[in-house]
Amino acid sequence: MTKILFVIYLIVLSIDSTIGYAQECIVGPEYWCKSFENAQDCGSIQHCTDTVWSHDNKYELVASSTTCQFCQKIFKNTHKGFEELADSEDAMIFTLTSECKSLLPNDLSTKCVNIIQNYGKSVITLMKNQRYATLCHLMGICTSEIVTEKPIILGRDQCTWGPSYWCSSLSNTHQCSSIDFCSERIWSQQTILKKENDNVCQYCEYNIKKLRNIIKDGKIEVNVEKWLSETCLMLQTQEMIDKV
Repeated sequence: MTKILFVIYLIVLSIDSTIGYAQECIVGPEYWCKSFENAQDCGSIQHCTDTVWSHDNKYELVASSTTCQFCQKIFKNTHKGFEELADSEDAMIFTLTSECKSLLPNDLSTKCVNIIQNYGKSVITLMKNQRYATLCHLMGICTSEIVTEKPIILGRDQCTWGPSYWCSSLSNTHQCSSIDFCSERIWSQQTILKKENDNVCQYCEYNIKKLRNIIKDGKIEVNVEKWLSETCLMLQTQEMIDKV
């Protein structure tokens, strides 16, 4: 009977020791480290700061909203400005508070200031570890949903088809920003099989060679774009040539 009472006593002591924490705290770090408030309620601010938030990269890809970007800039710029000052926590907190007030909308500014004032030591630790996105997520300023990079589905974007598409025409190189690649790697080494009696091709080739010689000679200043534009306007279609 004595042993039973002793066990009951130990259970009561165990319950009393955790009665000050929210019931959800029994879930563990998954719950504790969702926010500063949760960590505070579960007595795990230090644990979350040192073992979870300082090493967790999952929030590096977050919402690209203006407020989210501003939030991250606040911590990044403050960190950069104070990185050479080892003992300046008060100055950092003052600067961060001022930046929150001036750069963020009123509702987010209040939230930012409260977090900094209540959890300043943790905020500074995360800032020094360059966890700017994590900080803004924990403040609720950046989206609560983790954004993952979407894989590119080949074929949906024509520019993912590669050089066979990029270099098939000038308009394609413009579309895919590949003019330098096609000029240096493909066209300069490409042999084109000409069709017999292709007068359109011969006329085009003649004018390009003529323009090349003028540029090479250097005696006459020529507007290349205008020259080519006028040449193209004079090109007849193969159908019209065949009728002649």
